[in-house]
Amino acid sequence: LTSALLNEIPNNQPLVYFSSDHLIENFNVFKRSIKKNQKYLNNNNVILFGIKPTNPNTEYGYLLLNKNKKGISKVKKFIEKPNLYKAKKIYKKKAYWNSGIFFIRKDSLIKNFKKYQLNTFKNCYKALINSSYKKKIFYLKKRFFSKNLNKSFDKAILEKTNDINAIKLNIIWSDLGSWKEISKMYNRNKNKYFKKKNVYLKPWGNYTNIYRGKGFLVKELVINSKASLSLQKHFHRSEHWMITKGNPLVTVNKKKYFKKVNDIIEIPKGAIHRIKNPYKEKVKIIEVQLGSVLKENDIVRYEDIYGRIR
Repeated sequence: LTSALLNEIPNNQPLVYFSSDHLIENFNVFKRSIKKNQKYLNNNNVILFGIKPTNPNTEYGYLLLNKNKKGISKVKKFIEKPNLYKAKKIYKKKAYWNSGIFFIRKDSLIKNFKKYQLNTFKNCYKALINSSYKKKIFYLKKRFFSKNLNKSFDKAILEKTNDINAIKLNIIWSDLGSWKEISKMYNRNKNKYFKKKNVYLKPWGNYTNIYRGKGFLVKELVINSKASLSLQKHFHRSEHWMITKGNPLVTVNKKKYFKKVNDIIEIPKGAIHRIKNPYKEKVKIIEVQLGSVLKENDIVRYEDIYGRIR
């Protein structure tokens, strides 16, 4: 809200608000949709973006929409993150994922906050007019801004107003708020990052370094039939695995369990762990390492069928 109160922004200016951890892979389609549907904005409504789901995902909220020939639809109902049973039912009803991205004009945003969250409007306005401005940055007056309640836009406005529409989008979109979604994204796009020099052969199969950043490394592990990694631990890193193929037997400290495709396994720093593949089909895993040292020598082996314990 505070940014929209700037005098430099015209009253009828369309604004789009994004979450910082969203991934939109078909961004040109998204931009064309914004341009095409801008004409439907007015001084009262809010337009959301509904994403056509690829599966009955329990990690996202959903929108039930009424049909509309104009290209945008009326939002009939919001559904919070459902359990799997409910997700399957609403998936069959052709509900859309709620992306959490919203499209609104400046005058509509201000009008809705004045109507439903007047104190928030007043605090933001006072924080802005009492702010200091240095090197093209506004430093808001903390005394006023800190009085605002910690309340999402959904709770503050969307649950109160009835003038909500949605644009249906059939694009690749992810809310990267979990290791499962991050792992899916890298698995889907691994060919972008694949380089032969990053493939390393091991007695149990191979691994590929897909992407390295500050304090993290993304890899793909391929475990051959009847093969097994050593029973091991790491001092300087934790690991997050997502199974993309096969049914491995996973050990984490004293627990052993079989895992299936799309399952996530968390390996805390210092935990003793292992992957075994007792079946004919290869096992594939997207692994995200986090830590200060991401090297192969950060390993202590307790058992190894290939004789690598010294």
